Amino acid sequence: HVTVMTRLGEVQLKLGRSDGQLVTAQPEFESARALAEATGVSVREAMDAARAAADALLAREKGATP
Repeated sequence: HVTVMTRLGEVQLKLGRSDGQLVTAQPEFESARALAEATGVSVREAMDAARAAADALLAREKGATP
């Protein structure tokens, strides 16, 4: 797991690796649910923000590979 910052606050992501390379990043539902509760937004909105952060993490990792 890794904690990332979203536009709403911090959320945990589950990471999937293959041969040492990051291949998937998915939001932890309970982390997104807690973020939604803390910020007063819907769980869907918190999950969307978390998915955006996961996509950004994957893009950075792909850009960093030789």
